[in-house]
Amino acid sequence: MIIRRAVQSDVVAIKACARAAYSKYIERIGREPAPMLADFASQVELQQVDVIMVNDSVVAFAVSYPMEDCYFVENIAVDPAYQGGGYGAALLNHIHALGAKYPVVRLYTNEKMQENLAWYKNHGYRETKRLIEDGFARVYLEKKC
Repeated sequence: MIIRRAVQSDVVAIKACARAAYSKYIERIGREPAPMLADFASQVELQQVDVIMVNDSVVAFAVSYPMEDCYFVENIAVDPAYQGGGYGAALLNHIHALGAKYPVVRLYTNEKMQENLAWYKNHGYRETKRLIEDGFARVYLEKKC
């Protein structure tokens, strides 16, 4: 397993990983989740995307970046074939290292993605607020660095 900054040639694989990871939520949410609609090419250009490579294939990725008061995680996805293998936790650890100089790492997930809420809480995140943004019911969580 290698974690590295994404490059433009990874964008097709990142999109495929997002589609595979989030498709199961379409029916539950009633539309494609926000990560399936993301402009990954722009995020890669801004150096906001890290990927996990296994055997020269993208199996997981995270979109994260610094904000004024936190280090923000916009998206973490693991290809379903690799879920349960510690790749999501490896990305969280990597993100915490990137955001070490900030007081917290903050993220959100859709309130209907109960598995994600439980997973983040199991990794030490606490819920801070719930909002409707861009038509999505989001739950914000954070963890101190």
